[in-house]
Amino acid sequence: LSSNVRWVKYLPESVVTILLGMVAGGILNLSGQTLSALIAFDPQTFFIYLLPPIIFESGYSLHKGNFFINLGSILVFAVFGTVISTIVVGFGIFLLGQTALSYPLTLLDSLVFGSLISATDPVATL
Repeated sequence: LSSNVRWVKYLPESVVTILLGMVAGGILNLSGQTLSALIAFDPQTFFIYLLPPIIFESGYSLHKGNFFINLGSILVFAVFGTVISTIVVGFGIFLLGQTALSYPLTLLDSLVFGSLISATDPVATL
């Protein structure tokens, strides 16, 4: 299809995905339906059938040589980046709560939230 239609070559996949989502949402909106009424998504289905192929593809396409050559710097950035991000996000949430700009949390709760949010970045990067 992309060889026959010239402008398709220049659209990134993310833009096409967003456009398809907008079209599907527009069709649902015009029809008066809701997505939850049409599709029931079971979390167990995701973990059993959809997540393993995603993880397998990521591991299969990983260039092992480059990964092991850069393992030291990957670990340094992952560990220190996560610690720094935890501290910045945790104290930021705590201070925003103290100034009544967000829900007030204790310092421990703020740091736990910061660690939960910060731990996803290195995993997503890998």
